Parts: sequence; C-alpha cells; structure tokens
Amino acid sequence: HTPGPWSLTPAAGGDYDIGQAGDIEALACVYGDFDAIADDETLANAHLIAAAPDLLATLKELIDLEGPLPGNVAWFNKAVAAVARAEGRS
Repeated sequence: HTPGPWSLTPAAGGDYDIGQAGDIEALACVYGDFDAIADDETLANAHLIAAAPDLLATLKELIDLEGPLPGNVAWFNKAVAAVARAEGRS
C-alpha cells in the first residue's frame, strides 16, 4: 500500500479526497450522498480511511509485541485476521 500518513481534503459536492500527506493526487475518494448518508458519517468514513496506514502499522506492532499470550489468544487471532484482510491475504 501507499505509505502513510494519509490525509483528507474536502472536494466538491461533499466528497473527500484521501491521499498521501502533501501529495495532490488522490488515492481514494469518499463520496457524499446527502440523501442517503449524513454529512457527519461521510466525514467519519473519510477519517477512518485516511487513518488506515497508521492503524495497520500500530496493529502489526502490537501483534509483534504481545504475541498469542494466555488470555489474549482470541484477540491475537482477530488482530492477525484483520491484518491479513488489510493486506489482501484473506
């Protein structure tokens, strides 16, 4: 994936472009649909997508630090599955 950090920029029509911080080229766009999705939800979706590289890196670091210790095996398995999904391996 494109390295982070990613940022969001308001675009026309209530849309948000998401891209590498300082880069004018968008990697993704969250489209606002004022009839179906509230403005706040569109913005929240854009913030979540823009945070994806940081979230993925943090989760991978936490997996490496913690490992599947007794009492956290279920959490560890969920985290490993989420990383695999984010990396297109599942």
